[in-house]
Amino acid sequence: MAKHFPNEYDFYPKTWVLPHQTTDLRTYCAKNNKLKVTYIVKPDSLCQGKGIFLSRSIDEMLDKMTHNELLDEYNIDSD
Repeated sequence: MAKHFPNEYDFYPKTWVLPHQTTDLRTYCAKNNKLKVTYIVKPDSLCQGKGIFLSRSIDEMLDKMTHNELLDEYNIDSD
């Protein structure tokens, strides 16, 4: 629906699945580098808010994922 009606669905946050879409995320950030965007990082295997953190840096997100030794994919929503 968002593809057919982009103006009506502009409230939906952009989402990436990492690590598979890291390149797409970096491309988005390079094009929108003037925006102060906070990303909500959510592991897909936990629940009740466990493992969720906020970040403004892609490198910080990837670093935290590595240090926590989380092997699952992550969804990142931009505000």
